[in-house]
Amino acid sequence: MICPPRSELEALLRQPAPVAPENLARHLEECPACRDTLEHLAGGTAWRAAGGKLYPPSTTVQNPLVAAIVRGVQSEPDGPATPHAERLDFLGPATGPEMFGTFGPYEILSHVASGGMGVVLKARDPALNRIVALKVLAPNLARHSAARSRFIREARAAAAVVHDHVVSIHAVDEANGLPYLVMQFIKGRSLAERLQATGPMRLEEILRIGAQIASGLAAAHAQGLIHRDVKPGNVLLENGVERVKLTDFGLARAVDDAGLTRTGEIAGTPEYMSPEQAEGKSVDTRSDLFGLGCILYAMATGRSPFRAESSLAVLRRVCDFQPRPLAEEVPGLPRWFSELTARLLAKQPEARFESAHQVAELLEEGLRASQRGETPGPPRNSSNLNPRLATVLALVAALVVTVLVWPRKEQTAPANGRDVAAAPSAPDTTPGFVIPGGANGAEQTF
Repeated sequence: MICPPRSELEALLRQPAPVAPENLARHLEECPACRDTLEHLAGGTAWRAAGGKLYPPSTTVQNPLVAAIVRGVQSEPDGPATPHAERLDFLGPATGPEMFGTFGPYEILSHVASGGMGVVLKARDPALNRIVALKVLAPNLARHSAARSRFIREARAAAAVVHDHVVSIHAVDEANGLPYLVMQFIKGRSLAERLQATGPMRLEEILRIGAQIASGLAAAHAQGLIHRDVKPGNVLLENGVERVKLTDFGLARAVDDAGLTRTGEIAGTPEYMSPEQAEGKSVDTRSDLFGLGCILYAMATGRSPFRAESSLAVLRRVCDFQPRPLAEEVPGLPRWFSELTARLLAKQPEARFESAHQVAELLEEGLRASQRGETPGPPRNSSNLNPRLATVLALVAALVVTVLVWPRKEQTAPANGRDVAAAPSAPDTTPGFVIPGGANGAEQTF
């Protein structure tokens, strides 16, 4: 069973005598994350303490929902209602009952997420009276100058990108020896959470979200940045409208920073990593397009195209395995969309699209056609041919035309002992040879 949405847990707690279906009770017993969420909604650490006093280990609890929670909290050590308590000991004391603590001038309201570089906290900025997100470098990394430099580089990289579909960076600062950045707080959930909750998505949703991701990437690429970790977990969806906000440039590099794009360095999330990343080779903006292709595939099917049991097996599939075409995997999807996704997932970077901006335009055009009630066909400028094959065909066509219609000087048999030149031929009006969609996606005429 997938994790239930937060609203479902809130609804359970609003009942006078909470009773959950057996499958949900079993899920709560096995899932620490959902228990943490439920505990926090019900009163955080107070809930944990009350559970131990009201229901000692010898007690038999009849309500399956309560029993699942009690078994969970009794088996876990005491501490704050978060799986990342050890990472929050740098917080100052709370000044109000609704707060987790303080950090610098900010009032910490809750823990949002944790990653390899640090933690993300929901906070209130007292000076401006607004809700923000703080990303704080993990204390164990803050001791290393390389990690601190990378963290600051992330902030500067992200702050340079100003776009509707990229999370805004408000400030970069340091408190208690820990660097942190202040970000726009997005009220909503990640695309990964959306897929986990609802599974595969409708074509119009895929096209809309995909186009917005591509637009955000295009803005980053225009600033000379490569995201390097394009995955559903780094795509935030605002509540209500589900507008895309691309976040976490933790692996971003300046394109011209040769010292940080060296061969042999592997960084990223395996299931959404490009083959060149998996092999530790140098990457460019087309590596992000591969990640976008993985996201489109996941939105259509509900899963990554390169799932496997271990990270090593995933990397092997990324490099060697060709996913089943979407048109076969999901009957009813238009063929042009299947081919567009396959081109994004090409193993060789030169076989992918030229830019994220081009992909955004194609997806937006397909979305407009779908919204008009039309059956989306191949959008303008999209190529149904493999780019390398199209290039070869174009060269062959050019050679054929050259041989057949190149103006030549003709001669006739001698007359009266003199060579007589043939009369000038009429201009050739034969139509040129047309390749529908060449390497750059446009028609080519020869």
